[in-house]
Amino acid sequence: MIRSLPIFLFVLFSAALYGQSRIQILDNRTNLPIAGATIQCDNGFSSIADEEGYMQIASGVCVIRHVGYEPLEISDIQSASSRLYLTPRLEVLPTVVIQGYQEPVSLKEVAGGYSFLPGKEISTFSAVTPVTALNSLAGVRMEQRSPASYRINIRGSTLRSPFGVRNVKVYWNNIPLTEPTGNTPLNMLALEQLGNVQIIRGPAGSSYGAGIGGVILMENEAGSEPGLAAEAALTVGSYQMRRLQAGVSFVSKEHSIQLQASKLTSEGYRDHSRSERGNIVLSGTVHISDRQKLGYHLLAADLFYQLPGGLTEEQAEEDPTMARTAAVSQNSLIDQQYLLAGVDHSISWDKGSNQTQVFFSSSSKRNPFITNYEFENLGGGGIRTRFNQDAGPVRFTIGGEWQWGTATADNFGNAQGFPDTLRYADENRQFTGFEYLQVSYARDNWHFSLAGSINHLSYNFNRLRDAGLDSSYTLERPFDVIFSPRVSVVRKLGDFSIHGSYGQGFSPPGLDEVRTSDASINTDLKSEIAHNFEIGFRGNFFNERLAIDLNAFYMRQRNTIVSQIDANGTSTFTNAGKTGHAGLEVLSGLRLIENNSALLNYLYLKTAVTWYRFTFLEYVRVANGENTDFSDNSLTGTPDLSLNVWLTARIFRNLQADLNYQHVSVIPLNDANTVFSKKVDLLQLNLQWTMKLNNKLSLAIFGGVDNLLNRSYSLGNDLNAFGSRYFNPAAERNYFGGIRILFNQPGRVRSENQ
Repeated sequence: MIRSLPIFLFVLFSAALYGQSRIQILDNRTNLPIAGATIQCDNGFSSIADEEGYMQIASGVCVIRHVGYEPLEISDIQSASSRLYLTPRLEVLPTVVIQGYQEPVSLKEVAGGYSFLPGKEISTFSAVTPVTALNSLAGVRMEQRSPASYRINIRGSTLRSPFGVRNVKVYWNNIPLTEPTGNTPLNMLALEQLGNVQIIRGPAGSSYGAGIGGVILMENEAGSEPGLAAEAALTVGSYQMRRLQAGVSFVSKEHSIQLQASKLTSEGYRDHSRSERGNIVLSGTVHISDRQKLGYHLLAADLFYQLPGGLTEEQAEEDPTMARTAAVSQNSLIDQQYLLAGVDHSISWDKGSNQTQVFFSSSSKRNPFITNYEFENLGGGGIRTRFNQDAGPVRFTIGGEWQWGTATADNFGNAQGFPDTLRYADENRQFTGFEYLQVSYARDNWHFSLAGSINHLSYNFNRLRDAGLDSSYTLERPFDVIFSPRVSVVRKLGDFSIHGSYGQGFSPPGLDEVRTSDASINTDLKSEIAHNFEIGFRGNFFNERLAIDLNAFYMRQRNTIVSQIDANGTSTFTNAGKTGHAGLEVLSGLRLIENNSALLNYLYLKTAVTWYRFTFLEYVRVANGENTDFSDNSLTGTPDLSLNVWLTARIFRNLQADLNYQHVSVIPLNDANTVFSKKVDLLQLNLQWTMKLNNKLSLAIFGGVDNLLNRSYSLGNDLNAFGSRYFNPAAERNYFGGIRILFNQPGRVRSENQ
């Protein structure tokens, strides 16, 4: 019996070895190994991943877990590849590595306001617009004046944004989406192309150049799991909304590639508000070696939308669907074609790395407006590079970004929607750039950072033809070189951290503010300058069931740019002395239920509270020889209080329900604070049922209701509007629904012991 014991143990060990395989556990966003991941199987087997993410895995039903990641259940090891990927929890305070401040750190090591919005949440409440999802973040407010006319501000006002995105720097896959003109064509992207969104709030991004409002970083990459995947979706909704979307991606060890296409049409809620958008995106990554990779991205878009114009309060109450008469008779609209292309190269070496992007953009726009008819062509490109080097506890980051652009604009008279005689012909050149240095020091739960950037901007206006003066001339508008410093400190205390920071930011006027829509040129505008002081607290508690992120700040700004709209609808801009910005932003998430075996297996509550007290400190406006003092008035376009509550519930693992409530207090609509919008309470509901048809096919059926309470409100107001035309009524209660089919063919990479 004793002699047979070694043979018995050998047979037992061999059987165990046959039933187990060695597999690597990776993060599906960063592709980095997850050390310490655990596996628990129904047969009692368990294992822990080593520093490189490798663990033993057995046959049977097993669940892989790690703090900060969604659990992964697998039942067939024979069909698994040599790698498995865990999805990080990204609800409020992601535990994954973030890159917003040019160095890989966890969010608890970051000073300043920072928001993260997972891509899966962006399209939850709409197949058309990201407005609801972005407004669920503290300190962020997005508006939509017409079907595809977005405005977004971070910790600020839409005061200088009668249209478009201003005072916010936007990047897409590390490529600047913000043009050297200062404009950002955010409306060229479909929802699925926004990807995961990271937002730096306030003038804290000195490594991104100009911008007091903040920085938005969007990523649109193919998945990390090897294999072939495809998706197709059809969405229909109120006001004849139709959206068709399709995509295919392939991931291997050496290459990932993704192709997406979408087409959206809608007649709109108001008269003269039809819109169409089609776009195609190609993205991919080539892994040249273990230390080097090359990414490539191409976006082509065609956008058309009508501009119904603002209404008075009486008109909006009488018939909110009506359009401004002049907007209809002059056929006011935007018809634009856009192309963005870029490559992203990264290489690493011992304790160092470099990442460089080269990019190019081009657009062509036709814009009949109430007072004129403009044809505009933009072209430009640039380069961005960053070097990182570690030296013990110190990390050095140095880099720069430089953009060049050319804009040609021909302004004609508008004869009932057709171009009339030429008024102006311009060729404008722009250059913007900055160089920055950041030094970070981390030791004993302390994290210090000192950064600064040197910023350049110049416009060159070449008026080829001025029909009124029968002349031509050239104007140059160089702006002062500005140094923007930032200093921060973070102290980690177990499950939470506290932080403080000071940053100086600046925001120069964009091209459309210097050269207004009637082609007049204002070279007197100065850059806004701001000093921002901030303290904050963030942490996860009760085994990450509760997350809290709190930030308080005070910013003092001079040369604040304000807008006025004249009788013809033309926006003009001027500097308005000094403004003060005090704010408190609180974001919390509470995982109420998480039990895969229960009927209600997941219940999550996210709450965002934004309280602001923004005022004019010194602002005297001169008009018709009279001085009007607006000092101590509330800053135009900014609500004092915004509240967003988002509840997510999953039932039977297949049905997900999302309910979103948003409250926005009254908003001053003119500098005199004599006209205010009404407070708004909005409710949105979304339901989605998913089912697995077989090992490769999945089906999702979804539907939702927007403005469930059927409130009358304006989603984007015209500030300081001439003739009291402040309001752009949003849609009443409306609906959408659709179907999505997903195909997934895992890569056939055998595990090491198979």
